[in-house]
Amino acid sequence: MPFQATWEIEYIAAEEAYEADIGKLKDFHERQCQADLDTVTKRRDELEAFKDAESQARPAAERLEEIARVELARWIEHTVRQGQDLRKARDDFLAVKMELEERLAREAPLKELNELRSVLNVAETTVRQAQKEVQECLDNMYDAEVRVASAPPLAAPVPMVSSAHAYLALPSNLSLA
Repeated sequence: MPFQATWEIEYIAAEEAYEADIGKLKDFHERQCQADLDTVTKRRDELEAFKDAESQARPAAERLEEIARVELARWIEHTVRQGQDLRKARDDFLAVKMELEERLAREAPLKELNELRSVLNVAETTVRQAQKEVQECLDNMYDAEVRVASAPPLAAPVPMVSSAHAYLALPSNLSLA
C-alpha cells in the first residue's frame, strides 16, 4: 500500500477518534452542567424555603399549639366515651356473672349453665377490649399532652409553685440552707 493511502486511512481514523472523544467530552460536560444547575436550583429553593419558614415561625408555632390543644380535647372526650363504654361492659359482665352464680346455686340444667358461661365469656372479652381501648385513649391523650407541653412558648412561663420544683430550679451554687 502506498504511503499516501496509509496516511489518509490513519488520518480518517484519527479524526473519527477525535470526534468520538469530543462527543464524549461534550456529553459529560452537558451532564455535569445540568447536575450543577440542578444543585444550584435545589440550594436556592432550600434557601427560599428556609426564609419562608423563618418568617412564618411565630404563626406556625401558634397553629401547632392550637392543633395540639384541639387534639388533646378530642382525646379527652374520646377517653370519657370509652370509659363509659367500659363501665357499661363491666356492669353487663357483673350482671351475667351474678345470674350464673344464682343459677348454679339453684342447680339449673347443664345446657342453661353452658349458655350462660358462653355469654359470660363474651362479656369478659368485651370488658377486656374496652379496657384496651381506654388504655389506648389514655396513651394518645398523654402523647397529645406532651405535644401541647412541647409547643414553643407563646407567653411568659408560669411561675413554679411546688417547693420541689423551686428547689430543682435553683442554680447549682445556691443551697436552701
